[in-house]
Amino acid sequence: MESLELQAMLREKMEKMPTKARRVVEYLLSNTREAAFLSIGEVADKLEVSKAQLVRVSRMVGFQGYADLKNSLQNTVLEQVNPSALLGKIMKNRQDLPGEILRLEHANLDDTWNQLKPKDIVAFCGMVKKANMVYCMGWGISSILAEALYTRLLEMGIRGVLMKRGSLALIEQARTVTKGDLIVVCELPSYVIEVTESIQKAAANGATVITITDSPAAPVCQYSDLSF
Repeated sequence: MESLELQAMLREKMEKMPTKARRVVEYLLSNTREAAFLSIGEVADKLEVSKAQLVRVSRMVGFQGYADLKNSLQNTVLEQVNPSALLGKIMKNRQDLPGEILRLEHANLDDTWNQLKPKDIVAFCGMVKKANMVYCMGWGISSILAEALYTRLLEMGIRGVLMKRGSLALIEQARTVTKGDLIVVCELPSYVIEVTESIQKAAANGATVITITDSPAAPVCQYSDLSF
């Protein structure tokens, strides 16, 4: 089941649900990437409901149980971050390629927007304002996002440093990050161990860490003070 199909089905079923069940579905829609990689117990604790309640909601929306619902969530998330799989599906179904790419990119933007929470954005701004120095880290294609953030910070007069693979390894660059600094790391698959080790080093030095990833299961998230 594709991401848009799953979201449409959940929204349709949600309209007729009681308040507690509706709250579960609202969480799944707004936090798909997070919920896809959390255990049923972790989701239950986060929502302050029982595991049995999650199983009941899963059946209400058409799945045999929570495990089946979670598998569908994972498949839609992985499909979004696997361009080759998407292209293969489009070509196999002989769909209009430009139109389908536009639809998928629009869906990705909608999904990203739904993941953003006002309180997290406020927290992000507060951390940037408080930091002595803001370090923006990225590797490979992720460095494009890090560089865009770094450029925007410079335009606003905020002191920043761009950290990406160059003459110095990231782990060497991370040695300069200290307490009072903020490091924003952007990492999309495939994950790089040097990025994880560099963030671990910065966190050990006392720096605040913000992660921007495709999934809360990304290795760098274990060191984050705030995740997107």
